[in-house]
Amino acid sequence: MKTKLKENLTEQKDDNKIILIRKRKRFKKIYRSKKKFKKKISFKKLKIKNRKKYFSFNDSYSSEKEENIEESDSDQNPISYDITNEITLNLSIQEKDINNDINFINNNYFLENNFQGILINQNKLKELNNENTALFIDDEKCEFKKYNKFGKKGDHTIKLKFYIFLKNGSHMFLGCKNISNIDLSLFKTDKMTYMSGMFNGCQNIKNLNLSSFNTRYVINMTGMFYDCYNLINLNLTSFDTKNVTNLNSIFYNCKSLIHINLSSFNTIKVTDMSYMFYNCYNLKYLDLSSFDTRNVHNMSYMFANCNRLMNLNLSSFDVKNVKKKVHMFDDCDNLENIIINNTLYGQMSQELSKFTVTIVYLE
Repeated sequence: MKTKLKENLTEQKDDNKIILIRKRKRFKKIYRSKKKFKKKISFKKLKIKNRKKYFSFNDSYSSEKEENIEESDSDQNPISYDITNEITLNLSIQEKDINNDINFINNNYFLENNFQGILINQNKLKELNNENTALFIDDEKCEFKKYNKFGKKGDHTIKLKFYIFLKNGSHMFLGCKNISNIDLSLFKTDKMTYMSGMFNGCQNIKNLNLSSFNTRYVINMTGMFYDCYNLINLNLTSFDTKNVTNLNSIFYNCKSLIHINLSSFNTIKVTDMSYMFYNCYNLKYLDLSSFDTRNVHNMSYMFANCNRLMNLNLSSFDVKNVKKKVHMFDDCDNLENIIINNTLYGQMSQELSKFTVTIVYLE
């Protein structure tokens, strides 16, 4: 009987060894090339409930206890759950907001950019929620959707979980004016390439700690903190910007910021710095000594309306490729002294005539 079974289930095809294993009235083909078909065969994709008798993949075949071989669940699920990104945020609901649709995450844009094409035939938000994301409101599991209704005022705790690396953070929290606090310490950005408009319009956030962010692959930070006008403390010390090409309007209208530490910024690839600090009118000090502007083409309105800025050292600025720099210092009424190199002064002498200027001559 054993010989007959072997003859029925073993065959040669295209120089490959084909062995058929009976599994609950169906067969599974396992291919091994002749060269590699030796003594050792991996069992890591199989679970064997009864280990009294193992299956041997050599010239002999045993059908005993074959029903106890099952495929691992992970083989049938293409999604890896080893990666967990977690975001915790607080939502402040006012009386007027009760039972209204509240947008606490702009997942209409964000989810489409991150999840489209990852799962075959699964483009609906509900299916994405089940497979890739989880949403908890006040510890209760909820459906992941663009808008949610809240039945009572006060602070609500929102927890978002993502089971894959996210590549696009653009407009993630766009217009989320109800968010008062975001904890991003467990949020992984290792594969992210876009952060443009990420916190755009988060008007009630006062403190934002992004020290856990890995930004080494990010190429676009346009308007990242646009209109965060209550933001007081911003930690960007971990930022690696060596691949960033666009910083346009990154701090636009961050009018509550008094100081920004940009010492980690590498701007060697940046081409656009226009409106970068526009209307940051509480900003008193800026250290831009780490800036490399050799590839920048646009500096228009870069410091416009920074009317509490008192001193500015731009002596290291290389402006030979800058084509647009109109209104660069508009309404900087308290700017007492600008340290500037002779190249930049030669191009902007008329606009700088109302300031006290210290000229540093470059060789």
